[in-house]
Amino acid sequence: MLVLGREIGESILILHNGVQIAEIKLCGVRGRGARIAIEADREYVIVRSEIQATGGANSDVRNGNDCQRRV
Repeated sequence: MLVLGREIGESILILHNGVQIAEIKLCGVRGRGARIAIEADREYVIVRSEIQATGGANSDVRNGNDCQRRV
């Protein structure tokens, strides 16, 4: 496991064979929670761990740049 610190607005890129496949951006922090944005091609499934454990699906998937929204 790799643990990285990020400032609000900074990103982490995920590469495969030198090609970017995803970007994870820290949008904001409030209390003990963090708001992150994940951008990846639709061929990659991104699911929250608590949803994966129950076999459900993400119900709050949004398109666009939600980092611009207030945290």
